[in-house]
Amino acid sequence: MLIKKIVELKADPKHRLVIFEDEVKFFCPTSVLKERGLLEGAHADPDELKEAAGEGEKKLAEEIAVRKLAHAPRSEKELRKSMSESRIPVEAADATIEKMERYKYLDDERLVRDYIAYHGQKFGRKRLEYELVSVKGIDKDTVREILEELTSDEAELEKAFKAAEKFCSTRVMSSKNPKAKLLNHLGYRGFDAKTAFAVANEIFKHGRQINALSETDSDETDSDEGGGDL
Repeated sequence: MLIKKIVELKADPKHRLVIFEDEVKFFCPTSVLKERGLLEGAHADPDELKEAAGEGEKKLAEEIAVRKLAHAPRSEKELRKSMSESRIPVEAADATIEKMERYKYLDDERLVRDYIAYHGQKFGRKRLEYELVSVKGIDKDTVREILEELTSDEAELEKAFKAAEKFCSTRVMSSKNPKAKLLNHLGYRGFDAKTAFAVANEIFKHGRQINALSETDSDETDSDEGGGDL
C-alpha cells in the first residue's frame, strides 16, 4: 500500500506519523523507517510495518530505561513516566519493566533502602515516606516496612535535635516567634508533630545547648527551607 505522508513530530524526533493512502495511520519509530528505507510515496504492508513498529518501540523503551537507570536508581513509576513522555506504548513499557525487574536493574525495595541510607540523616520519616510513596510511586506498605526496620524513635529524636541545633542560629533565636519557625523547619524536614514538639519544648523550656551558627550558615539554612530537589 502507498505511504501517502510521513509527518515529522517536532516534540518527538524518535517517532513519525505514517499515513497510508486509505487513511490508515499510526506512529512508527523513526529508526524502523530508516532501517527499511521507507519514504513518502513508497509501498509497504501496513500490518507488517505496524508489527515492526511494535518491536522498534520495545527497543526504544529499553534504551530509555537503561539510560535512566545508568544515571541514577529509578522506581517503576519514574521509568513509566519517562517512557510515556517519549510516546512509548503501554505494551512496550510493560515488557521493558518486566525485563528490567527480571535482570534486577529495577528493584523498588533496593531503591527504598538506598534512598534512606543516602537521605536518612537529613530528613525525618514523614519526609522520606512522602518522597518515596508520592513522588517515586513506591508501594506505601513496602516503604513503611523498611522505614520501621531501618529507623527507630530514639534515632529519629536525636536526628531532629541535630536539625534543630543547626537551624537555631543566633539570628533565628532572636527573631519573632523562633519556636514557630523551628517547628515549621522540623515539619519541612519530615519529622512528625510529636517529635518536633518534643525537641522544641526541650530547647526552649529546658535550655538544651544550641550550637549557634554564623549568619552565613543561617542564610544557607534559610535558602534550604525553600525546598528543592533531593
